[in-house]
Amino acid sequence: MMGRINSDKWASFRHFIDKSKVHSCLVSSGDKMVYEYYRNKKSQKKLYKINSVTKSITSCLVGIAIQQGLIRDVHTPIAHYFPSILKDQDTRKQQITIDHLLSMTAGFDWPELGEWNGWPHR
Repeated sequence: MMGRINSDKWASFRHFIDKSKVHSCLVSSGDKMVYEYYRNKKSQKKLYKINSVTKSITSCLVGIAIQQGLIRDVHTPIAHYFPSILKDQDTRKQQITIDHLLSMTAGFDWPELGEWNGWPHR
């Protein structure tokens, strides 16, 4: 990692993380973890709700996939990538597009944390 990033910028980033209210920060490059920071041992073990973070990262990755030609556009039905949806009894699912998922507008009721016990478990 240090070979590709200016060492002064990397040191500045690490100083910022250490002095901020960040509980943990993980940086990977390729298949290697190149930086791990945990404020304390409790932070290393704790599970966090990161719903919105996950949506943001997924949106970025979809944008990259479109730019690289791996996905045609956000209006593509997800059945194109998950053909088993075509066999689902609920035919409405065949109309769901990537855009619907990214904008959370697929039209299905979803109890966020209610009866499905939506909190993370280990």
